[in-house]
Amino acid sequence: MKQRSIALACALSAATMLAAAPAAPAASIKPALLAPSVTPTPPPAPKGPRIYKLPYPGGLSFDVCQGNNHVGGTHTGAAAYAWDFCMPVGTAVTAARGGTVRAVRQSSNTGGWGARFADDANFVVIDHGDGTSALYMHLMFNGARVKVGDQVQTGQLIAYSGNTGWTSAPHLHFMVMQTQADNYYSQSVPVLFLDVPTNGGLALEDNTYTSGNAGVDPALLKAANTAPAAAPAFTPFWVETFKPSTLWSGPDDKAVQFGPAAPWQYFQVVAPQTGSRLQVIVAATGAPAFVPAADVGPSGAPPDAQTPARAASAASSEPTPRAAAGPGQVVIAAGDTLYDLAKSHQTTVDALMSLNGLKDPNDLQVGQVLKTAG
Repeated sequence: MKQRSIALACALSAATMLAAAPAAPAASIKPALLAPSVTPTPPPAPKGPRIYKLPYPGGLSFDVCQGNNHVGGTHTGAAAYAWDFCMPVGTAVTAARGGTVRAVRQSSNTGGWGARFADDANFVVIDHGDGTSALYMHLMFNGARVKVGDQVQTGQLIAYSGNTGWTSAPHLHFMVMQTQADNYYSQSVPVLFLDVPTNGGLALEDNTYTSGNAGVDPALLKAANTAPAAAPAFTPFWVETFKPSTLWSGPDDKAVQFGPAAPWQYFQVVAPQTGSRLQVIVAATGAPAFVPAADVGPSGAPPDAQTPARAASAASSEPTPRAAAGPGQVVIAAGDTLYDLAKSHQTTVDALMSLNGLKDPNDLQVGQVLKTAG
């Protein structure tokens, strides 16, 4: 099986062989002892209008790496009737059906796995004029070849595929959805393809399909410059535990738990998230580890890794004088954060926010007086 952009479960079956011993007396085999026959799972019933063409130029072939209603994948709910076509960055994307371009985004060069990348996708939305629109998503940086208001025909070049947004590998996300004026991503609806010859036009996961859409000038099949659309280099960032947690030797169920992690411990995330645990370096020891993503929150660097000005201030033999405050209070100084204050007063960020009526933990002003105890 070819490599997929989204890991798909693979089931294996084995046939059972029965043989009679040559010298044994004849005996009847009871039906209850026979291996039950396996009935193959029938493909899903096709439904929806069969008026669309595959969203890439005629003659090109690509795999469906995630199909409709993929349990355990991302094609559920609003995206239940979506398809992911695995294709290299810079592949021409053509209109599956004509209409009016309603939305275009091509300014992002950011992508990665996880919900935090969901708003980083580039896309084109084409309104069909009948209450439905098509979404073409994960397009490359500056990869659109149409603008809002353009009238396009089936088979027209509209963009180049990419790897932006919530994605683990280059692919094109295509779906037809209910038209909503202020929403580029709404409830998908079932449709079928004229150029998919099997199963009534329904493209199935793990199958390869050759497009019968219109052809494109060979000079336009690939974007002139695909380099900007490559997945950007990962930039390490800092997190802190906000509750007692654990450290692990790896990201999966074969990993070994090897240590507790107390609240307010620093970790530097050194790789994109691929599961429920983050790959980190423990700031206190420099050791590699994995920590549950649900137990940490974004943070600045530890005090000894702050900006030169803050590092110099931390290393100074004379601490910066803090304005006087009453019992159970603290006056905000330059560089203070709620995380630092919570640790130094043995409380939590949530408790400080509740005690002081704060809505944003980052909205602190120098000279502001905060309560640290009720």
